[in-house]
Amino acid sequence: MARQLPGGNVGRRRKQTTTLCPLTTEDGRHQATEWVRLAIASGQYRFFQGDQAFPKKLWHRAGTTIWCGIISNPGKGEYKGWPIEEKEWREVFGAGGNGRRGAQGKV
Repeated sequence: MARQLPGGNVGRRRKQTTTLCPLTTEDGRHQATEWVRLAIASGQYRFFQGDQAFPKKLWHRAGTTIWCGIISNPGKGEYKGWPIEEKEWREVFGAGGNGRRGAQGKV
C-alpha cells in the first residue's frame, strides 16, 4: 500500500521478511510446483482475493514438514514458500481443518 512520505514522495511499506525457500535445485522447484498443484486440488488453501484465480495462502504436508505458500504473482499463480511449524499452521489455516472456510479434513 502506497503512502506519502515527507517532502511529497510516495513510498511503500517495507515488505515483511520471509524465510528463503530451501528448495533451490531444479528438482526442488519442480517438487514445489507439484505441491502447489496438489494443495489447490485438495482445497488446502485460505483467502481468495477479490477476482483473483489463485488463493492467497496454501499449505502442503510432505512427510513431517508442513510447507506454507503465499501468492507472489496472482496473475501467473506463482508462490513463494517455506516450511512452517505445526503451531503456525494451526494459527493460519485452522486447527483440524483443511484450511478452507467451512471445510473439514485431515492432514
